[in-house]
Amino acid sequence: MRHSIRTVLPALAFTALVPATAAAQACLGNPSFATNHLQLAGDYTFSSDFDQLGASFVSGSNTVFAGLGANSYSYRGGDPNLRLAGTLGYQVPITSSSRVQACPLLRASYGLATDDYNGTGGELTTRSYGFGLALGGTLLQRPRFALVPSVQASVQRDAFTVRGGFAPDDVNDTYGLLGVALGFVMSESLSLRPSVQLPLNASFDEPLFGIGLSLNYGRRR
Repeated sequence: MRHSIRTVLPALAFTALVPATAAAQACLGNPSFATNHLQLAGDYTFSSDFDQLGASFVSGSNTVFAGLGANSYSYRGGDPNLRLAGTLGYQVPITSSSRVQACPLLRASYGLATDDYNGTGGELTTRSYGFGLALGGTLLQRPRFALVPSVQASVQRDAFTVRGGFAPDDVNDTYGLLGVALGFVMSESLSLRPSVQLPLNASFDEPLFGIGLSLNYGRRR
């Protein structure tokens, strides 16, 4: 049972991943909040052992941005776990034009209880929190398109608990993640962002691949 518990932990790293003229939120490779301050985002994350589908709502400005979301995770087609997540970030321009930005990030998530997890008769709950720093810059900019690479480093703490049943367990994991992403920002409001993250000192060692889609709206007056 402990082995199966540890296989769930990689997905927690992506729970609160939130999504930067065409203008961009350069630190994350998403559309800028300067023009449209609301954002709907979706993401799909996977490795050879799991897949996760999530959605979030984000509100931001030229400095602070915050988001709430939910995602569903499944390990090898097993019972899905629904998680609620939140992210808080702050944009710091590195250049006067804001073509290069750094963003400190705080993330937290809570997994709703999954009964009879994988047939064990136990109740699964998950919790996760972490902090990180994203750094990115606009590499190519056209009137309706921007290419925005970014890198990200973070420290993550995950807790995984199964109560009751015939295989109760409690696993905690603290580890680092190094990631790269490439944002394709179109028309100041839409972005497509493939990414990969590598774990450091974690109970799992497979890279985590992802694809994100963000749509900004709510034009500022």
